[in-house]
Amino acid sequence: MKKPNIVDIIILLFVLSLPIFILARKYSPREEAREFSGLDIIRVCEEYNRISAKGYVVVARVEGKWTFNSTPVTIEGVVVKADKARLYIAKNSLLLSIGGPMADVEHIAASKITLLPQSRSVIVLRTKPLKASSLEEFSSIVYSIAESAAGEYGVATIRVAGRLLLRCNMSRGSPVFQKIWLDTISRIKFGIVYLILEEGYLELSLYGAGWRPEDLSVFTSILSQNGVAVDAVITPSLTIMVGTERSLAEPGAEKSVKANLAKLVHLIETEKVTISPYP
Repeated sequence: MKKPNIVDIIILLFVLSLPIFILARKYSPREEAREFSGLDIIRVCEEYNRISAKGYVVVARVEGKWTFNSTPVTIEGVVVKADKARLYIAKNSLLLSIGGPMADVEHIAASKITLLPQSRSVIVLRTKPLKASSLEEFSSIVYSIAESAAGEYGVATIRVAGRLLLRCNMSRGSPVFQKIWLDTISRIKFGIVYLILEEGYLELSLYGAGWRPEDLSVFTSILSQNGVAVDAVITPSLTIMVGTERSLAEPGAEKSVKANLAKLVHLIETEKVTISPYP
């Protein structure tokens, strides 16, 4: 029997380790943070729009200077939207605009921008018609759907988009409506919202990034503070974007999630589900 030489041993080790290498490349934890120079502000905006379109909530860490006095600043805030060369972040109910290092009309001229997706993966699903007796109950239903869909992979973030009809004690032309609208756009910066008041109904339309549970909670508080009582919440269909704590690129993850979704057939359109394992 021929004694193996060193070359044979090396080849054998390579062949044996190849499957492990492939699995590690495919399923090992990814570094989700994306760092950019402020000079790449256009690429930052493009990258945010790409990630956000998949359903991710994204936080931006910005290093640079305030344009009004040139003092250094390092700040983090949830990204609300991005234009071609301008990023917008929300921080303590303020909406701040971010430009490149030579910016002069934005709030901050950035030298460095880091985008931080707040979940490992995202499940996007569409609901069938839903009904609740209050916004609190509606929020609970949304979270229950998200938790059931994610299962063992955990819920990190939730975004909702679509149209809600709120049956309430406001009539058309109510002076309170204008106050509610102003409070909403001043206190909630995430997503794009439209409010329409019909007789006994308030129509809430959520577009763009949609709203998160905390935004729905703030809106519930705004209605309560203005003496508006809601006794029914109806939606013909809602898009729910569920960010998971664990990666759905793990072996068997998508199969497990699809099994979870099959149990929600009475609540969601199971054929309209998309899964994004990576940002």
